[in-house]
Amino acid sequence: TTMSRSPGVSLIFRNAAYRPSCLQFLWANSFSSSSFPSSLGIRATNKELNQMIRSGYIGEARVIFEKLESRNTVTWNTMISGYVKRREMTQARKLFDEMTERDVVTWNAMISGYVSCGGVRFLEEARKLFDEMPSRDFFTWNTMISGYAKNRRISEALLLFERMPQRNAVSWSAMINGFCQNGEVNRAVELFRRMPEKDSSSLCALVSGLIKNEKLEEAALVLAQYGSVDSGKEDLVYAYNTLIVGYGQRGQVVAARRLFDQIPDLSDDDHGGEFRGRFRRNVVSWNSMIKTY
Repeated sequence: TTMSRSPGVSLIFRNAAYRPSCLQFLWANSFSSSSFPSSLGIRATNKELNQMIRSGYIGEARVIFEKLESRNTVTWNTMISGYVKRREMTQARKLFDEMTERDVVTWNAMISGYVSCGGVRFLEEARKLFDEMPSRDFFTWNTMISGYAKNRRISEALLLFERMPQRNAVSWSAMINGFCQNGEVNRAVELFRRMPEKDSSSLCALVSGLIKNEKLEEAALVLAQYGSVDSGKEDLVYAYNTLIVGYGQRGQVVAARRLFDQIPDLSDDDHGGEFRGRFRRNVVSWNSMIKTY
């Protein structure tokens, strides 16, 4: 029986994301023409393309993409991001270069893709796009800073950091991580102290970095001085837990217990839920402490 190409397009798309047999039907019956006038509408088509890519059918999604009569920025970004996540940067770049109207999502996808691939060559490609980008956001700057730091090009990371028109907590944490990864813990502490508004994420980054560089006493001093910063945040306990683990690995049980006792142990039931999501001991705190004995 001959089946029409136009009815049930959404069903074909949806099944194609999960069943290769439907994909075979798709090639045989729905895409023999030079273009594909989707009856789904552009938003639904983009959604179905994304589902196909997430299900591992990026090659098939590309065929559909090439035959679509109508595409918008989201359509292009969906395909580019799909290739980026698979680290197929050659294909991603080909689409990027063909794209006539790019937005910040397009540029960021390519830059983060190059950075995540690692290595000097990809980092240089990321920097070229960064310099060409007409308008950058926090994500763009932070991605490049992290990329330079991970590749031990800390001077270039710092130059970008200082050039940023505005910085957020991620920017500071990325730079602190960069210093610590390169063994420059004193500069990391100095940068943390420069922060106009310190938060738990940057504190956690600094404490973790100090511990990785075998600077437990310095980490303890930082916690003692700044441990109350952003104390309403639950993730602050991560900094304490990290140091407890560090003490335990070095057999410093007394120091670990002293730090453990500094973490509030508050029950939601005892306080009517007012401490829900607040800084306090969690399962990791208890397990970390138990393992030190």
